[in-house]
Amino acid sequence: IFAAAASVGMPRAAVETEEPAKEPALHAAALQRCASLLGDVAETHCAEGRPLCALSLQLLQLRALQAALALAPAAPAVESAFSAAVAAAEASHSALAEEEAEADPEETVAVPDAIELAFQAALLLGRAGAVEELVGNTEEATTTYAKASALLYFLLVEAPHLELAPPLVVRSMDRLRLRRYAASIGARHALCCRSHAPSAPSNPPLHCTPW
Repeated sequence: IFAAAASVGMPRAAVETEEPAKEPALHAAALQRCASLLGDVAETHCAEGRPLCALSLQLLQLRALQAALALAPAAPAVESAFSAAVAAAEASHSALAEEEAEADPEETVAVPDAIELAFQAALLLGRAGAVEELVGNTEEATTTYAKASALLYFLLVEAPHLELAPPLVVRSMDRLRLRRYAASIGARHALCCRSHAPSAPSNPPLHCTPW
C-alpha cells in the first residue's frame, strides 16, 4: 500500500514489507528522505507564521537524521542535511523568541505534537493531490500523492523506531487508519501514473537499434 512512496526515495523492499530497510545505507537514505519531507512541511509552517509548529517538526526531522547518521556516519549527504536542519531549527527558535517577547508573559502555549503535524500534512498533501488530479494535472498529482504516501510510511514504519520522548506507539486502530489512508492515496497515485504514462507506438519500426 506504500508503493507510491517508492517513487520519492523510499526503499521498495521497505515499503512492501512495512519494515525499515535491513541494509544500513538504504535505511539511512529512507530516513534522510523522510527528514527532507518533514523539513518541507516545517518550512510551510514557518512561512505562514507558525514558528512553534515549524520547530516541533524540525526537532522530529533532526531525530530522523540522527538515526540516519548512526546508520551511515560517514555519509556526506546525511551530514549536510543534518547541518542544514540544525540551522533551520535555530532560525525557527529565534523567530519563536521574538514572538514570545511580544506576547503576554502569562499566556502559555502548548508545543504542537510533531507526529500529529506530520499526519495532518500527509492528509493535506493527499487532498492537494486530489485537486491536481481533478483539474487534469496528473503529473503534479502523482508527485503530491507520493509525498503524502511517504509521510504516512514514515509515521507507520520509521517513526516508532526513533528515539522520541515519549516513544511513538502506533495503536492497532491507528495502524489500520494509516494503512487505509495510504491504500486510498496509493490507488489514486497508480491511476495518475497510468494516465500520463507514454503509450507504446501502434506500429513500431522494424529496426530500432541505432547503427
